[in-house]
Amino acid sequence: MRFWSLAMLCGACLFFGQCQRLQVGKPAPVFQAKAVGKDNIDLAQLKGHKVLLSFMRNVGCPICNLHTHHLRQYADSLQALGVEVLMIHQSPVETIEKYLAQDERSWSFLFVSDNERRLYELYHVKPSLFRFLMSGFHGALHKRKEGVKLYKDKIPQEGKRGMLGADFLLDEQGVIIKAHYAKFVGDHLSPADIYQAFKQASR
Repeated sequence: MRFWSLAMLCGACLFFGQCQRLQVGKPAPVFQAKAVGKDNIDLAQLKGHKVLLSFMRNVGCPICNLHTHHLRQYADSLQALGVEVLMIHQSPVETIEKYLAQDERSWSFLFVSDNERRLYELYHVKPSLFRFLMSGFHGALHKRKEGVKLYKDKIPQEGKRGMLGADFLLDEQGVIIKAHYAKFVGDHLSPADIYQAFKQASR
């Protein structure tokens, strides 16, 4: 009896959490934030541009680091489509600065520190310890190993350990054209899929 009660409670929590998630076709919540090394960002003022909001775990997460480097290979292609890329992390500004300083190349992406998780709450990006632990069944160990190789120096991991991530693609009017909530660590839209979605939206 206790098992079924617990199962029903977990199911209800999961259903409620999914109901809160942002949906395609709806305006993305606007916000103001500080991009590391840049001026303040006002999402409302980015209308007229396509926008990728990529919620990561933290800059010290090797799996996130691997995805960021893969996405960087599409930086020029996304820029050609008029896409502004915002990488949102739980890491504080000082840690993100240390991370960016490891690479001599300039970044066209904007890195946003949200260590208070205000934007995570706004976009309903939640931690899940269960899904975090299950990430090992989705190639997390291999991705972690590859991501570690891309660091010059070790970067501390900060923020809620069970945070996963999410990707939101916005059109020029700030409307969500694609919303992806991670089911495990490293479960982001592939750079190719992101590029194709924005390319399709440009037609």
